[in-house]
Amino acid sequence: MIAPDCLAPGVGGDRIACANLRFRLIFGHSPDAVLLVDSSGEILEVNQTACNLLGLLRKDLLGVGMAALVGESEKDGVMAGFGELLDGESDAIDEFQFESSEASMALEITAGCRVKGAGGRMSILLHIRDASRAPRHLPSLAMHDHLPGKSL
Repeated sequence: MIAPDCLAPGVGGDRIACANLRFRLIFGHSPDAVLLVDSSGEILEVNQTACNLLGLLRKDLLGVGMAALVGESEKDGVMAGFGELLDGESDAIDEFQFESSEASMALEITAGCRVKGAGGRMSILLHIRDASRAPRHLPSLAMHDHLPGKSL
């Protein structure tokens, strides 16, 4: 994938719109499962890799709270861990049990960048992976923290 250089000399364009376009291209084409979650735990966006991993459709994930994806016995721990990710006190949620009607598996969550969207609403990019598989390097999307406006 090659992101268009909409800021090249002579091309012009809105810097924030260009940054958003680049971000969406990277997010959508990431080989890693990625969720964009707001400060209340609501899933705002999800890439296809995450849908495939979780065995759920995008429309079934958008607007759902993180707590709905976790086994009942683990909700409090996962939501406390999510708060720590959002506050920058932690960079990962250790293994927890994901539950859906389609699948049940142990997952791990790693924090990506924190994003301030329209109206100052804070969100965070979360990388998720199947904890039963060997660890692999997940390139961080944190490099996009410098993008102007950081809105989606």
